[in-house]
Formats: sequence, structure tokens, C-alpha cells
Amino acid sequence: MDSIKLNLNKELFEKINLRLADFSDRDILLEWRNNIKVREKSFNSQIISKEEHGKWFNDVLTREDVILLIGALGKKRVGQIRFNINEKIAKISVNVEPDSMGKGFGPILILKGSGFLFENTDCEDIIAEINPDNIASIKAFSKSGFTEIASDDNKISMRETKNDFLSLIAKL
Repeated sequence: MDSIKLNLNKELFEKINLRLADFSDRDILLEWRNNIKVREKSFNSQIISKEEHGKWFNDVLTREDVILLIGALGKKRVGQIRFNINEKIAKISVNVEPDSMGKGFGPILILKGSGFLFENTDCEDIIAEINPDNIASIKAFSKSGFTEIASDDNKISMRETKNDFLSLIAKL
């Protein structure tokens, strides 16, 4: 875990803010989702239509078991974090804005989003399911304290517990 502390850009960490997504985020999230760099590493690489995305987005904003957060650096949106909650377990999905990929935002969004989730819900575990070809995501989740719990040719599953998260944050 100490290596996480050394690899995190603390200045950038302090500058990133999270907020709940709202209707103004709908179109930009579709644009990010349909970007070729994002689709190449997703489980579903198909282009999503505006109508399909609109239905999904409206559903997400009204559900009590989903938290959708936007990460911003100043006024610039740099990514989104979504948690689908089932009892005390949340599945996490992260998408870094395509032009911001490779700049260290992934681990920061994951850490800040995890903190938001643990502070505002009774969740005890977060599960990430990652395409094995998505090396950047695997590294981002590892840097954020997630550990691999299962893998096969189709998916790598990683987990972070609330206790592990709190221990990690105490070291930052």
C-alpha cells in the first residue's frame, strides 16, 4: 500500500472535485462512451445510440440504487464514476474523459468516488469488473487499493473493502 502513496499525484488529488451527475452531463457522457479509445477497452464495444443512452441516463438519475458522479478539474469534466448498489456491495464503473486518459485521473476518481460511497451509504465492499485487455484500468484500480479476487479470459474482478479503503486513506 505504501507504493500507492508514492504514485499518487497529491496536488492533482486536491484539485479534483466530485459532484452528483445531472441532466447537463447526458450528452458528454454519451460522447465519452462512444469514443473509440473507450469502446476498445469496454465489455460492450458497440456504439450506443442517443435514444438508448437517454433512456439509460434518465433511469440512472432516478434510481436510488445507483450513484453517478462527475469528476471535475475546475470547470472541466475529467471523468465519471458510477456505483450500482446491491445491499452492502457496490459495483463500480469508471470512465475517464478521452483527452484526460493517461494523466493520473483514474486512481484519483476511484479513490474520491470510493470515499463518497463509503461516507454516504452503508456499503462495505466495492467490486470492479475489468476487461483483461484494459491494462490502464487494472493499474488504476490497483493503485487505488483494489485487489484481484478472480479472473478468467473474459474478466478480472477486483475488490476493495471499506476497512482497506480507510486504512489506505489514513496513509495519504
